[in-house]
Amino acid sequence: MDLEGQIHTLSRRLEENQNLAISLDRRMRGLVRQQHEPDAARQRFVRHAVLRMFGEDADPADVWRQRYGAKGASSPALVSVPEWAGVLSAEDVMGFLLGGQSPSLLARLLTYGMNIGNDWTLKVPYRSDSDFCGDWIVEGEPAPVEAISLASIMPIIRKVVSLSTFSRDLRKHSNPQIERLLDGMLRRDINGIVDKALVDDQPSSIKRPAGLLNGVTTTPGTGSLLGDLQALAGAVMDNGGSGVVFMTGPVTALGFAALPGAVPYTVLDSPHIAPNRVIAIDPQGFVGSLSGAVIDTTEAAVVHEENSAPAPIVDGAGVVAKPVRSLWQTATVGMRCALDAGWAARNVQYTDGTMP
Repeated sequence: MDLEGQIHTLSRRLEENQNLAISLDRRMRGLVRQQHEPDAARQRFVRHAVLRMFGEDADPADVWRQRYGAKGASSPALVSVPEWAGVLSAEDVMGFLLGGQSPSLLARLLTYGMNIGNDWTLKVPYRSDSDFCGDWIVEGEPAPVEAISLASIMPIIRKVVSLSTFSRDLRKHSNPQIERLLDGMLRRDINGIVDKALVDDQPSSIKRPAGLLNGVTTTPGTGSLLGDLQALAGAVMDNGGSGVVFMTGPVTALGFAALPGAVPYTVLDSPHIAPNRVIAIDPQGFVGSLSGAVIDTTEAAVVHEENSAPAPIVDGAGVVAKPVRSLWQTATVGMRCALDAGWAARNVQYTDGTMP
């Protein structure tokens, strides 16, 4: 090959390598973007809370520019700006609750099941028979026909509210670390309220959805962790399941590491699951939602400081609730975080007495 041909070949190879490098760079940027999406949603959620907190004394746009060094929009009411929107998106709620050292069990479970977001009236169909439609045939013979049996599940969505009070001095003196304070405080309260109800056996009501274990009969234990897992997986599959996700407490979850070989199914832990209890669920039969979060703060309200059975400040009979607090009179800030959460499942099994 002459010199001109060699130069042409090298030029072509150089161009191919450049195109390959560009392609790889785009893919890597895409992977990094995907990895940071939950962190971005978590950051939006926390900054939204910060703006609500300091918005009582200053323009949220000014707070945004001062704290985060970004140029804010002229109007803080634009729904196109997530940090100032009245309602955070379902993605923001999921991203926030999936963060931290103890992420939400419901949020993690929704990553394997079906998250319907704000579409609460959606009925999710599923196939209720276990037969296969079709068969092997001889060429020229008619194909078998069978009607498919369908059923549906509809998640029950309810309102979750976390309302807490703290002094103005706390807000002032914790200002440099206020994001960290709100990040941990809001996630701990919301996750505790939601996940505790998710894994209990209580029926649904006008206040909350039914726990996953409501109406579920205990699968007999086998005396060993491996045997219990096999029994639970078998019960799920015999009930028409297509896969299994295990849920258990943190201590019992440590026992999974001692099993011979890796467990071929996902294991989720939660401190709200009773000790020595293992729950198995078909993720394809789980539907739920975490959405519609609204964060408000005020210093101009009177609240009944009661966590278990709050009452109106003054009821219809004129009875005054006790104890009450005037936020303005006591220089106290009230923060309320409200969101919509709910779920439904059609294939859940559990066992008690499992030893890690």
